[in-house]
Amino acid sequence: FRYDLVEVLNRYQMFVSCESIFNFPPAKFFEGPACGCVLVCADHECNREFGFADGVNCIMYKMNDIDSLFTKIEFYSRNLSLLKQIQQNGTEFVRENYSHDKVASDLLTKLNNLRK
Repeated sequence: FRYDLVEVLNRYQMFVSCESIFNFPPAKFFEGPACGCVLVCADHECNREFGFADGVNCIMYKMNDIDSLFTKIEFYSRNLSLLKQIQQNGTEFVRENYSHDKVASDLLTKLNNLRK
């Protein structure tokens, strides 16, 4: 089974990332917003640690609450100008902070700081 994740994500305005038992976001957390698809995720602390903010660069629903998820999706489906702003912010945020070059540079800085 093979598919192009960017092509698939570009078919949608939003995508829901599953709640992980590992409390670590999968790659699509970054790929989705980078290609213009709004991330919908749980309001778990690990998501905020990566810089995601509800209503700013993603949509967060109350963790383990399916009604909260449905309410958020319905709200933004009816408020497309707000959704568009989140999409633009999310794309800009991820491209600025999670490009390959940025991640590699940050990692190198942290490793060099450990040597000091």
